[in-house]
Amino acid sequence: MKTRNSLLLSLALGVLALTPAAFAGRDQAAPTLVTVAANNTDVRTVLHDLFGQTKQNYVIEPGVRYALYLSLDKVDFDEALAIVCHLAKLKAEKQNGIYYVSEDKVLAPSSNSASRSGVKPLDSPLHVDKAQFKPEPPAVTATTLKTKHVTTRLAKTDIRRVFAAISKETGVPIVVDSTVPQCKLDAFLEKTSLKYALDQIAGAAKLRYRIVEKQSILVYSDETENRVAVSSD
Repeated sequence: MKTRNSLLLSLALGVLALTPAAFAGRDQAAPTLVTVAANNTDVRTVLHDLFGQTKQNYVIEPGVRYALYLSLDKVDFDEALAIVCHLAKLKAEKQNGIYYVSEDKVLAPSSNSASRSGVKPLDSPLHVDKAQFKPEPPAVTATTLKTKHVTTRLAKTDIRRVFAAISKETGVPIVVDSTVPQCKLDAFLEKTSLKYALDQIAGAAKLRYRIVEKQSILVYSDETENRVAVSSD
């Protein structure tokens, strides 16, 4: 009788000794591992596979689209979900045991925050009209006539073409008046000043020239200023 009671007591103590160790692991759930792969696969398909492996309830917001490229083998569910959401710019929130997946919309800074930072937002891209910044041509003065140099080798050339060539070379506008008669001349000039060239051509063709409002040179007939108007009653 004593032997039987001793045996029962030993078995009871053994069970009590094993109980804490045997059931300690039940309070700590083992991590849920998942395996997902995607090769240009839509994120909705990846999430469906991900939640399906873990028997989780989920809802995906309409309009969610994103092509994923990834391969995760035996990764913790929470970590895998975080990776997918990060790549697809999504967020997952769990409410009452259901995961709600939606776009992670980043709010643009408000005008108040912009003003506090000292940065003024632009209403539209800057547009610069280059025409408004064209430099004005330099004024034509007596000094201009002396500093500009001319080289021409023109034979039997219309006088207007001669002045056009000189104007192009020096950058000084030269206007030939309608009173200048049609004529051809030889203009062989080698690194001479613009004043010398004008003097030689005007002298040979019996013309005159003058600076007009510091904008251009007017070439006109010598007879223009010596006209006498005759009228009869």
